[in-house]
Amino acid sequence: MWLFRSRRQAALILGGSIGALALGAVLLDRALEAALRAPVDAYLRKRTLVLAHAGASPGLTIDLPVLRLSLLRRRLDLHDVRIRFDQRTGGEVLHFEADAPVLVLTGLDLSDLIWRRGLRLSGVAIDRPAIRRRREVPPDTTPPRPGAEPGDTLPITLTSPDSLLFRLVAAWLPDAVRGARVDRVRVTGATVQSEEVRGSAVSRDSTAGLALELRGLQLDTASHRVFERGTLEARRFVHASEHPQDSLVLSAVAVTVTPDDTTFDIGELRTGRTAGGHQLRAVGVRRSHARQVLTVDSLTYVPAGGDSTFFAAARSRATRVRLAATGLQATGLRQQNLRHRQITAGGVWIARVELDLLADRRPPPGPGRARRLWPARLAALPWTVGADSIVLATGTIRYAELMAGRPLPGSVHFTQVHARIHGLSNDSASAGTPVRIRAAAKLFGTGPLATDIEVPIQRGPIRLHARGELGELPLDSFNSFLLPGNGIEITSGMLQAAQFEFSIAGGHARGELRAGYTGLELRLVDKVTGRQNFGKKLTSMVAGTMVRQERLPDKQGQLKPTPIRYEQAPGDTFFGLLWRALRSGIVRAVRK
Repeated sequence: MWLFRSRRQAALILGGSIGALALGAVLLDRALEAALRAPVDAYLRKRTLVLAHAGASPGLTIDLPVLRLSLLRRRLDLHDVRIRFDQRTGGEVLHFEADAPVLVLTGLDLSDLIWRRGLRLSGVAIDRPAIRRRREVPPDTTPPRPGAEPGDTLPITLTSPDSLLFRLVAAWLPDAVRGARVDRVRVTGATVQSEEVRGSAVSRDSTAGLALELRGLQLDTASHRVFERGTLEARRFVHASEHPQDSLVLSAVAVTVTPDDTTFDIGELRTGRTAGGHQLRAVGVRRSHARQVLTVDSLTYVPAGGDSTFFAAARSRATRVRLAATGLQATGLRQQNLRHRQITAGGVWIARVELDLLADRRPPPGPGRARRLWPARLAALPWTVGADSIVLATGTIRYAELMAGRPLPGSVHFTQVHARIHGLSNDSASAGTPVRIRAAAKLFGTGPLATDIEVPIQRGPIRLHARGELGELPLDSFNSFLLPGNGIEITSGMLQAAQFEFSIAGGHARGELRAGYTGLELRLVDKVTGRQNFGKKLTSMVAGTMVRQERLPDKQGQLKPTPIRYEQAPGDTFFGLLWRALRSGIVRAVRK
């Protein structure tokens, strides 16, 4: 009986002790909840102000409706966290909102924080947070820049997100705690929206489906790489403004940071579409920091609509571009150069390119200005851009010109294009060294052409030196350009060979052409209808007596040189300038 009472008494004592401990733990949890609410609120307030780049402000409110702490489970739950921030400075207004339905800290050991001033967490999980930022500023009173001259280049801007994860984490790092660690940080289903209003101009950035995971997070700001590995993924990022050409859409974005490498992947990148403009689209973009390699599966640069729509909305003397490239790879891209405003590569490889250019050479309604060609536009860029070597494995190029009163454009095309570009850079230190372009192709798909062009990258009028050779080619191949442009139709003849060399400086092309051909016959037709009336027949007969039907090497096997003389016109593009300079020598070669 005494033993039973002793056991019963022991059970009661044990049960009472456990109950007291449980009650004490619950009361301690509740007391710590109340005690932690103020420091957690202060910490969130401080880091929010840092994130918003603002000082202390009475416009900041933080709501923590639910804060549950469990010492036994070593867990802290925050539910329905809401942060609001409003600040007015002069004429600028800043609104900031952040909501987190669920924020959970696991593996929390307060003794380690109290006695060692360190913090160790097994995990931080944030589910479906939403961040919204709106900035209102007075209208920009800076006078608008003069309209840029229409050019014949492809404006492509490269950006790098390699430091994005660090900036995202560093904005919320505690300053007082050292030697802390979080094994895993996980953010799922996040959305971020930003809006800037400048007068009537509004630009918006939004990110949907944002997911972040960090492993081995070290809360020590003495180290730049504050985590062992991390991944940031976004289903979709959109930048939109009142200017559609400035808008941007990114899909399936992923940034991964490991001890060995930092990489990013973009499933698709698209700029905005606007009448009179072009859209850039890149698919399968991948970047490796350790390997210093950027690859793009495919890239297109095309107008928003058809040619008639494009030229109806574009500036006068614009150039319509249709570009399709596949298998692009750039090596030797040093990430640290971006801090010095440099985008330079050791080598660029392009597997295939299809380029179609249509230049508007119709006179503008008012006084027109000369085009700034790509060397001058490249020299004027605020960043240093270039590559030691660019190789094109194969491609096609078509160049055509719209002329007043002509229903069809004059065109010239090249197939089986192979090219290598050396020393392409706008670096002022290498301004004295020209870019060298070596290319081989089939002119009109038939005539073997090899050319070597040297172009200094400098502001102002273009300077270049070109030389090359052209093999056997039927002369009627030139009709695609001569018929619409000059009303000349070559009916027979064969080009045996041609060599050319000329320089362009101060708007003038000077050089020599040596061409050999046989059996040249032509007739003059109406430039618009392409038909030959009685008057044209008489003119053709007269022209036939003024045209040299053959031009052969002399007894020493040398071809007589013909001068190349051409004065650059305001509407000339880069390809058009080369072609018209060369054509001036061809015209002189066939005259008696």
